[in-house]
Amino acid sequence: MSRLIPLPTDVFKKVDDLIAEVRPILQEVDTTLGDTSATLAEATAVLTDVRALLTDLEDKLVLLDEVPAMKKQLGEVHAMLKKLTAAKK
Repeated sequence: MSRLIPLPTDVFKKVDDLIAEVRPILQEVDTTLGDTSATLAEATAVLTDVRALLTDLEDKLVLLDEVPAMKKQLGEVHAMLKKLTAAKK
């Protein structure tokens, strides 16, 4: 059968004192974690916006890559129209 060992009453006082010391630290940690979580949420939102901007930029760069070919085709169309107008005269 187990026997309870009587503890001195000052042990309970020491435990209460330790809890009183640790509680503000834990509250500060909790606040800091909350702030960190909010900051991470903001950073995630910013990164999402940056990703969207980069996708848009990539689309525009693809279009710019096509510009020389478009200019060439436009020049060919212009040359054909010039020949057609010259033939009508």
